[in-house]
Amino acid sequence: MIYTGCRTSEAAGLQIKDLRLDNNLAHVVFRTNTIRRMEKSDLERAVPLLTPVLDAFRSYKLATDSDAPVFPNHYSKNGHNNASAALRHIVREVSGIKHEDVVPYSARHTIRDRSAAARVDLARAEYIMGHVSDGSSKIHKEYGTKTPPEILFDDMSAIFAVSDWGFYES
Repeated sequence: MIYTGCRTSEAAGLQIKDLRLDNNLAHVVFRTNTIRRMEKSDLERAVPLLTPVLDAFRSYKLATDSDAPVFPNHYSKNGHNNASAALRHIVREVSGIKHEDVVPYSARHTIRDRSAAARVDLARAEYIMGHVSDGSSKIHKEYGTKTPPEILFDDMSAIFAVSDWGFYES
């Protein structure tokens, strides 16, 4: 979620076939699949994977069945509630972040804030996060299908080069 701006349900609903780790540019495809349906407000898209998340996936024991969930411990036929609870635990207990405004969903909003600080075009930032808007829809339609992840790689690199993108009031 931190490195792609995806929703909890999108991450929890990934299948092995949605990860393209061996392509020239490793990426993840967020789309409707057999374990998760994208909502009308969600944009199907391909998002490049930067080194930290790519390394994490490569170290993770992935199933060999292409239809298997990427995160079987956080996927259930009843939704992604266990994923949300696990993420809240990581934020609060493992990372020690107690500020009430910082929740797992904050990772998604951080992509938006960081993209603004990096001066990444708003339409492309919305596309990366899967926001359906006039701008992101236009980008999606311009390329016919999903925007090739190579086009977004420089944007993603710029977004994660930003180290100062906002503040919290005490």
